[in-house]
Amino acid sequence: SFHKIEEGYEHQVAMKSDIKQPEDLLSWNDMLNQFGDFLPQTVKDFLNVPRPISFKPTKIVNPLEKKDLLPYSDVWFKFKCANEELSLAEKQQMLTYVSDYNILTTALNIHASKAHFGNTQMASLDHSMWFFRDFDIDDWLLFSIDVPSTHGARGFSRGNIYTREGKLVASVTQEGLMRPMRKKG
Repeated sequence: SFHKIEEGYEHQVAMKSDIKQPEDLLSWNDMLNQFGDFLPQTVKDFLNVPRPISFKPTKIVNPLEKKDLLPYSDVWFKFKCANEELSLAEKQQMLTYVSDYNILTTALNIHASKAHFGNTQMASLDHSMWFFRDFDIDDWLLFSIDVPSTHGARGFSRGNIYTREGKLVASVTQEGLMRPMRKKG
């Protein structure tokens, strides 16, 4: 991924066409403000953590409703940094940091009726990224994630990161631990 840019053939997987724009969605902070009175304390604590990134999922999931979900998610994100001149390498480092958000938790979707943060030990086991294009650090990016497999206390997720205009910026894969915790006693 860190090679010199050259001319060559070009192709990319298209971004989904029916994705809502971030201006039409609630951020994690908006959700906390709007639904905080109804959320479990663990969810409120998670949403209330100060972060250098704003996240806006395209679908809001009710954490009180215990039902399995589809094994994918689409989340817009934007860095809360000042409008700074950063090198491509610095922007890619920031993208690597944010790519660890949402990807493993999406692997829980298909098991949402029984699995959650409180009863599942989760950790990243390996994480890979491929960078394709430069991007505007001050605009929203879409992280489109799918989960081809969960098995043996592990989940495998992959994702594509797009600009608002649909240009593929990077691809990500992650294998994560998703070990159900044993009940005490």
